[in-house]
Amino acid sequence: MNRRAVIKHLVVVSAGATIIPSCIQPEKALFPLKKIALSSADQELISVLTETIIPRTANFPGANDLKLHEFLLTMVDDCAKPADQQTFLRGLRNFEEKFKKNSKSSFVSAGNNQRMEFLKEIERTQDSQDDIYKFYRMVKQYTLQGFTSSKQYLTDIKKFSLVPGSRFKGCVPIKEGAGNKKV
Repeated sequence: MNRRAVIKHLVVVSAGATIIPSCIQPEKALFPLKKIALSSADQELISVLTETIIPRTANFPGANDLKLHEFLLTMVDDCAKPADQQTFLRGLRNFEEKFKKNSKSSFVSAGNNQRMEFLKEIERTQDSQDDIYKFYRMVKQYTLQGFTSSKQYLTDIKKFSLVPGSRFKGCVPIKEGAGNKKV
């Protein structure tokens, strides 16, 4: 074997050694989190769940348009207690397992009517000790919180205006009398 062939083989082997580990790595999450570990499939399930809670309509964007799943994940990751984060993760796993057991398909691939019936069933049971119920309540709470604090909601639905409002006049002379003293 000559030197050129050895160098060529060495370059090919070293390039393969650097590329192969990146192909074998586990699936990375779409939205990076610090304290809780979720796969991209878990995040997609949460995205579909928030969109099921607040769907897109002809007049208004849905949960995915407002990125409420990212708000939810940030709130759970940054603000929830470690025990609540573990309950959230257990509830997420049990949520998907129970849905698959009941409907023979995943929550993400199911139809909207099937998803809604499953969520109604969870709300009917309201077992405060059940991880699935705790998970669903946390998802619903943060989804609604994110929705009601979004710019679109506050400007298009609530018709929010900044304080002090449009009728505020900063320079108005103060009249004497009726308890007012001229200063």
